[in-house]
Amino acid sequence: MNYKCFECGTAECIQHHHVVPRSAGGTKTIPLCSICHGKVHGIKRDKQINVSELTKEGIRKAKERGTWRHRPPMRRQEIEARSLIQRKRGNRTAKKYGPLFEDLLKEEGSYRKAAARLNKEEVAAPWGKVGSWLPAQIHRILKRYRELLEDK
Repeated sequence: MNYKCFECGTAECIQHHHVVPRSAGGTKTIPLCSICHGKVHGIKRDKQINVSELTKEGIRKAKERGTWRHRPPMRRQEIEARSLIQRKRGNRTAKKYGPLFEDLLKEEGSYRKAAARLNKEEVAAPWGKVGSWLPAQIHRILKRYRELLEDK
């Protein structure tokens, strides 16, 4: 589409400005050239600016107002705790589905056919969706199941 700047009418370097900020649920945009877009955001320049600069400037202003909310960096203990939880969840899934997949793979002969059969029989996946099995998921779960058997 050929957009023109809502303010000055130029067709160069068009960016989409959210009338209502996305953070406030806004979805409607208007086309603005980068110079006019910068003016809307309070950046006084006569040259073109890019979206990255606009974002950084917006974050700086939000910090000044005290409205910037970011996720603080996770500490090492938090990362390790999450990793342990995910590992345990994956092991439970492997123990639950591993024997079923071993038999299914012997019957069907390929991961693709096994996934198709699980979807056809509407076997619920660990993430709750019925009919969403992919061959790679079956492969990964079986791999983990076999590793767990070796560790015993």
